[in-house]
Amino acid sequence: MVNPIHKGKRGENELCLWLKANLDLNVDPERNYNQSKRGSSDIVNVAGWAFEVKRREVLSLDDWWWQVCVSVKKHYPESEPVVAFRQNRKPWEFLISARAIGLELGYIRLKDSIFINYANRAIRGHYPQEILV
Repeated sequence: MVNPIHKGKRGENELCLWLKANLDLNVDPERNYNQSKRGSSDIVNVAGWAFEVKRREVLSLDDWWWQVCVSVKKHYPESEPVVAFRQNRKPWEFLISARAIGLELGYIRLKDSIFINYANRAIRGHYPQEILV
């Protein structure tokens, strides 16, 4: 049986490498080693975003979105919530706020290539409505 704590750490490290390879960041993303004590973002050094990372076969998108939104409200009110998730032998996928397409509530699910475009344009200062076109 796979230890879920070790699997979670591996997933977070894997996402850090993926973010570094695919986004135009000024600093390297890192695992948040204090997350269990503070209940905050899984990844740090990605300004403006609070990441919740999941490496699971069974998806619980609504639960994960709620979890990251609660964390953002409590710990990072100026950050955008992001859920990064991956199933075995599949690419990373992402949940971002539906505000990016003009809705007030909920999330939208993005493939890795779309998230790369979205994130890199956001890093350069484009507004969300311009990013997904």
